[in-house]
Amino acid sequence: MELYDILDQMEDMIRSATRIPISGRSVIDAEYFLEKIDRLRAIVPEEVEAARAILEDQQNLFLQAERTAQNIIEEGRFQAARIVENSEITRQARVLADEIIAKANSLAKEIK
Repeated sequence: MELYDILDQMEDMIRSATRIPISGRSVIDAEYFLEKIDRLRAIVPEEVEAARAILEDQQNLFLQAERTAQNIIEEGRFQAARIVENSEITRQARVLADEIIAKANSLAKEIK
């Protein structure tokens, strides 16, 4: 990121600046720092906009994942209900088949 590069350059300039004896203050190039500050003012909105775009993309992905998860849950519920319904139908068919077989066996005995 250019922002951090500029801040690092400014920090290096301060750390390597000539010190004034007794006061301990540093001598720096004011024009250099003013240029860097102007560049920072130009970069910050770009960096903020890039971060905002990344956050928006992340939120969109999260919403899409949430919708997909809801669809999967609904499909699972539908499949479970269908399985339960099919098992009930199968159970009823077996009961009916058993009744028919019992009646057929009974009728066969009567005929014999």
